[in-house]
Amino acid sequence: MARNTSALPLFERLPSYFDLQRSLMLLEDQISYLLGGIQVVYIEELQPVLTLEEYYSLLDMFYNRLLKSRIPFHPRSLRGLQMILNSDRYAPSLHKLGHFNIVILCYQANLQWFILTKAHQARENMKGKEEEQLLVTEKSRKLRAPPAASGGPTVQP
Repeated sequence: MARNTSALPLFERLPSYFDLQRSLMLLEDQISYLLGGIQVVYIEELQPVLTLEEYYSLLDMFYNRLLKSRIPFHPRSLRGLQMILNSDRYAPSLHKLGHFNIVILCYQANLQWFILTKAHQARENMKGKEEEQLLVTEKSRKLRAPPAASGGPTVQP
């Protein structure tokens, strides 16, 4: 029985999906800690499609740049905010939904200034997004709810 030896080295080199996923989550947590609690998220609709290995590499590069610069954010001062990493942009920006679009190769002093000056606006945008989602949820509940019983007097025999 012949073995396919050309595919074997490829599978031996690849880390298991579970280990890579766990490492990715740890890296996101470390970045979050360094940036005052901002949650690193991946939004498929807004970011290029990446493999897990490519995304890990992107995060690792950003993390190493943060470690070297040691941007001083107060721990948990930016908790509740979100950011996505981009490699195809030139400057950081704030999305209308409230998350930061952060450029991987952004100059770290500019990154700190940008995040601190836009944090309040990001919170406001996120609050507006949450209120909008709440209204949509309420409307859909009302549409699905059975008609209420009338509050008129009942007739007793």
